[in-house]
Amino acid sequence: MIPKAQWDTKDNVADLARIIMSETSATNQIEAIAVAYTVLNRMEKTNVNSVKRVWTAYAHNQYVTEKARAIAVYVLSVAFQDPTDGATHFYSPRSMPFEGDDTKGFDVRGGLEKIDGLKKKNYRPSWAATFDEIPIAAISPARFKFYRSPTAY
Repeated sequence: MIPKAQWDTKDNVADLARIIMSETSATNQIEAIAVAYTVLNRMEKTNVNSVKRVWTAYAHNQYVTEKARAIAVYVLSVAFQDPTDGATHFYSPRSMPFEGDDTKGFDVRGGLEKIDGLKKKNYRPSWAATFDEIPIAAISPARFKFYRSPTAY
């Protein structure tokens, strides 16, 4: 395993901040930290020390704010305990197609689910049907759901 101290680099801060911003808008700190930890957990599972090596699994199209950068620095400095208990995946049910919506371009093979806080059933990605869900009390499941792969990469 690569020592986590080697993860705290200028490039990783910049790349993780872009993921945090693109996936969460950095508006809710616990959501941003949880999403960031899925990146670190994937890095650990695949034994890499660069965020870019797991980059394609995440949105990274937004410009970074100082808040997103600060969260990235915070997480990479291992200043916070992983709130996801090792989650490597997440999705946002409110960002998925809803029952009756066009599903083109989305992985919806996980089927429909009903989540409190959403008016209609939403689709979930295929991997969500077989991965272990990790509820996080401070995060509404309508906003984000976190999962850990049942097997190693």
